[in-house]
Amino acid sequence: SVRLGQLFADPLLIEAASYQRSYAWTAHEAGRLLDDVTSAMEAEGEGEGGDSADYFLGTMLFIDADRAALHRDGWPLVGPARGFEVVDGLQRLTTLTILFCVLRDLDVEEHATPHAGLPNTIRAGAGSSERPRLMLRGTDEKFFQAYVRGPGACRSMPEDDRLSPAEQRILEVREHYLAALVDLDAAQRHRIAEFLLEHCAVVLVATVGIDRAHRMFMVLNDTGKPLARNDILKAELL
Repeated sequence: SVRLGQLFADPLLIEAASYQRSYAWTAHEAGRLLDDVTSAMEAEGEGEGGDSADYFLGTMLFIDADRAALHRDGWPLVGPARGFEVVDGLQRLTTLTILFCVLRDLDVEEHATPHAGLPNTIRAGAGSSERPRLMLRGTDEKFFQAYVRGPGACRSMPEDDRLSPAEQRILEVREHYLAALVDLDAAQRHRIAEFLLEHCAVVLVATVGIDRAHRMFMVLNDTGKPLARNDILKAELL
């Protein structure tokens, strides 16, 4: 069980595999996530004796190509940057990254310093070695960088209205989060960022091969947004 502040941190670099479906969440699922997080945060504030009301985001499944390191290392991971290919959890990871970027850009708009933990959740490294903490696939990655991840990108709008369904949903979720958070002051947004990083947790499951990951995936994937029949067929064929 790891906190988001550990999951979105060195040495992990999370990558979407080529077989992953594109972004499928809408403002409905993303809004429910934010509502659940803020409700848990308020419950923590009302807890007696400082009781924590952590929010559990479910299980996420990854493939670690470094078999020796996976068997050798404990948690938290240490050492050089290490790519984890996400098998189950990409929708949540993408949505959380959108939320992190919106919180960052709203602070910058108000000339407030973003929460200290946010930059590290969005990008890893510095200078020529800098790269996204979460790397999407194909054209989704280019769009995500231009309209979500880049500095100030959450206020940019594409001039071309011929967007793919995934790009439309990314913008829909981004705009939903902007509308939900814009009226909060910097202290309130920092409190949300702090709760996300320190009191929201997932169970991280890592394995070394696609066959084993597929068997785990079929067992774990009974919650969240159901897979369409063509998604299941595609996974079976691959």
